[in-house]
Amino acid sequence: MDAFFDAMLEALGRIERAWATGDPAKRARLAEELAALRALNDRIVDRWLEVEEALSLLEGAVKGATHPAAQGAKAQAPPAAPHPGKAKGAHPANGIAPNGSPEEREGQQPWFRQGLGYFNLFMFDQAEACFRRAVAEHPDET
Repeated sequence: MDAFFDAMLEALGRIERAWATGDPAKRARLAEELAALRALNDRIVDRWLEVEEALSLLEGAVKGATHPAAQGAKAQAPPAAPHPGKAKGAHPANGIAPNGSPEEREGQQPWFRQGLGYFNLFMFDQAEACFRRAVAEHPDET
């Protein structure tokens, strides 16, 4: 993964250096390369968020299974990970941590955690949607 990200950074640096001295035709090609890198980056972020969602759900299920209150109860299967082929345009948050999930039974707030992930990626519209949902579902939480 490090080599992949190093290559992306190198490509961005090359585009930045070439932009300064490029004629309009060269800048048009560089803009296309930049758009392709942006599309690739967005896909990586989307997939990372899918992994984060699945990881959070599984951690909640595992934590719930090891919680003393759950020791006497039947073990539940962890929730399924989101399908990578979700409908285009669907917000990634639509399929995570419904009410009564293992995370919520443990007092964690999946919408808040996902909102932090979006916020840290500078995806503020998505972060806001998650934070609003967290507040709506848990108005008494600080």
